[in-house]
Amino acid sequence: MQDLKQIIIKSIVYCVCVMSFLAGIFICSEVKAAENTNQPTLRVGYLDEYDPYSNFKHKKHVMSGFVKFLVFRMEKDAGVTTKCRPYLNNQQMLNDLKTGKIDVVFPVYGDKDWAKRNGIVLTKPVDKSDLLLLHKGTYRPELLKKLGYLDKSIFEKEYLDTNSSYRANISFPDIVFAADAINEGVVSGVIVQATQYNVLEKYLHESLKLNKKVFAKDIEVCLALSEKSPYFLMVNKVISGISEEELKREIIRASNDSSQFTWKDFIIEHFVEFTCLIVAFIFLLISGFAIFYQASRKTAAVLLESKIKAEEVLAKETHLRQALEKAMFKAEHDSMTGLLNKGSFESALEVHKTNPNMACIVVDIDRFKDVNDNYGHDIGDQVIKAVAHAIKKSFRDSDDVARIGGDEFAVIMKDITSEQRDIIISRIKNVRDILERISNELPRVTLSVGIAFADEETKDNPKEIFLHADSVLYEVKDSGRDGFIFFN
Repeated sequence: MQDLKQIIIKSIVYCVCVMSFLAGIFICSEVKAAENTNQPTLRVGYLDEYDPYSNFKHKKHVMSGFVKFLVFRMEKDAGVTTKCRPYLNNQQMLNDLKTGKIDVVFPVYGDKDWAKRNGIVLTKPVDKSDLLLLHKGTYRPELLKKLGYLDKSIFEKEYLDTNSSYRANISFPDIVFAADAINEGVVSGVIVQATQYNVLEKYLHESLKLNKKVFAKDIEVCLALSEKSPYFLMVNKVISGISEEELKREIIRASNDSSQFTWKDFIIEHFVEFTCLIVAFIFLLISGFAIFYQASRKTAAVLLESKIKAEEVLAKETHLRQALEKAMFKAEHDSMTGLLNKGSFESALEVHKTNPNMACIVVDIDRFKDVNDNYGHDIGDQVIKAVAHAIKKSFRDSDDVARIGGDEFAVIMKDITSEQRDIIISRIKNVRDILERISNELPRVTLSVGIAFADEETKDNPKEIFLHADSVLYEVKDSGRDGFIFFN
């Protein structure tokens, strides 16, 4: 059983690999990625299956023939990317050009009056082609009553409408229907473009027994853009830069490519599709033996996916929580020292509103302006950080230490009464000792300190305790600085 399972697994893996490889070849042959997405994209519409401008014997909707050369030159010479769209109907292609769905179309009838009536502009001609009259028997102009043309035409209908006196024109889906109409006398003849006739010539003579006659010579073939198109000068410049010899050579090459297309080419062209069908059939047979294995793997995959999603959700929640905590910390703390800021200090006072056993200590650096003036603001900032560190280290973790001004700090001590003044005095001396030890690295500074305890007067308004401490701080300043006073 284990050996069978291994064989099935290996067969499935092999089939999947083969299909993936063939699908990659197919996709690569169908899709051409834009080399630079920053380049302007020119939307090109072309009449599909219209030899030799687009070779109808090649795979449908794969751009080939002369239009492929023109698109390549526009990309190369104008530095644009192109997005090409095939059309099976010339009128639909022209309608999309007028409505702005595409920027340039090929091929079109190179008559300026016709173009003006249709609101489009023409580039320099890229080819000239004769119009041929296909008829039965001997050509006799006086017998021409009605003329037909093929649905997929770019010149015939326009030329007949513009230049011919034969107004009763009839369209046909293909040459077989047109030949039947000629044989039955529905029309006297059918107008086709010479380039298309060259491809159908043998078929027309052997199967349909039709003759030909030149109906009009040197009809110009152009590209067309709408009158408001910003790309006309660019496209026309590219076309004008191609010599007539090169244009003729490319049209001949496109015609030869089409005429040389054989059944062998068709089989090779569709080899990927046939192979995919065979591999898919084998894959279906093998998969019938692997239902249990596939089901177990699917269940494991679902469980793994659920676990991954849960971990992703948890990671997002953790990230959001950390971001919120970081934002709250920045809002409540001083950016330089990491101590509470003035707003957080005032909030802390309100929190201790019902606590009668507390003290407020206000600390100010003496002559701090002189430090900034004599040593610069960078040294001044280092002094601020050193004092903040000394105060934070000297007091308890449960005490609220804040920076409430440029050189002014405050401490809220909880669970302390006026009988415990010695504790506060020892804390202040410890701050001075720390600053004394770093006086070799930074300018020596002294501190003025005011202390006040909570009492009945400050019970309803905790901010009063800060004002009491601040008032005795200034008494220290007036008394020569570098000292501390308790509010009485």
